[in-house]
Amino acid sequence: MARNRHSEHQSESGGQCPPYAPRSFVGWALPAGFSETVEKKRCKFFGAPRAFSLVELLVVIGIITLLIGILLPTLGKAREDAKRISCLSNLHQISIAAIHYASTSGTYPASHYVVSNDSGTLTFDWDWCYLPGQQPKPGLLWLGETQMPVNRCPSWEGKQFNYPGAPYCGYNYNVSYIGGEPQFGMPDDPGFIRCLPARAGGVSHPSQAAMFGDAENSVFWCNTYMRSPLPSPSELQWLSFGTSAGGFWAAYNDPAGGGSGRTNGAQGFRHRGSSNVCFADGHAESIRNIIAAPHMPKEVGFLARDNSVYGGE
Repeated sequence: MARNRHSEHQSESGGQCPPYAPRSFVGWALPAGFSETVEKKRCKFFGAPRAFSLVELLVVIGIITLLIGILLPTLGKAREDAKRISCLSNLHQISIAAIHYASTSGTYPASHYVVSNDSGTLTFDWDWCYLPGQQPKPGLLWLGETQMPVNRCPSWEGKQFNYPGAPYCGYNYNVSYIGGEPQFGMPDDPGFIRCLPARAGGVSHPSQAAMFGDAENSVFWCNTYMRSPLPSPSELQWLSFGTSAGGFWAAYNDPAGGGSGRTNGAQGFRHRGSSNVCFADGHAESIRNIIAAPHMPKEVGFLARDNSVYGGE
């Protein structure tokens, strides 16, 4: 019991040696120096408080540093995974919008066309519309909607290559098989190219035809038109002058060094080595199998070596 009382005194006094208060008994006289002797023995028994040594502090600091080094990469990966999942959700919603557009209009949204009238030149793209003297507005895909936050990849901080001053999104649209070759020139111009998007129900194997995906062709730029790695039938029709060996629209692996226009429409594998893609049936997934695009950063490439993932046979 006496030891328990001493422990209470020790906790109350912050770890210091508890004071000794000798009891007095009737008829007894304590020897001189008795209290001092008992006090020394008590302090030796309970121990006096002491500070941390430098070695102990360094050990604690080392442990904390090690824990931070372990936790920070894990937190960074968790943030990137959250962005990847958010991007997949965006692409899924974009694909549903395109499918709805096709069911309403009979064709998928045109990738790009231009109209000229008395007010000037009006440019209509799948993602944004550019009208004279006005800020860019949501494009053909959105059927008049004014708010479209899903039209931006959360991991993309760069700008569009097509229109550097336009709001950027970081996504591209399959023009090789679905959105149609972007319009070039006006109907009366030589070399005019008319944009002819795929008809509703006209996409072969929709569950295997990439429709939208992560766009990237440099650290800072992206092209909003997705290109298949090899010339598609529509490209052979409209761009035949540049699809042969050495041409601007030649195959991505052209031995003559052509195909730079095609690699500009490659995909960005920026989600920890994967690229997000949505398909013509509405589902979205992450693809890790990168086919490197020549003369592009290492995280830029195609989804396959042939056109089977883009809507080709």
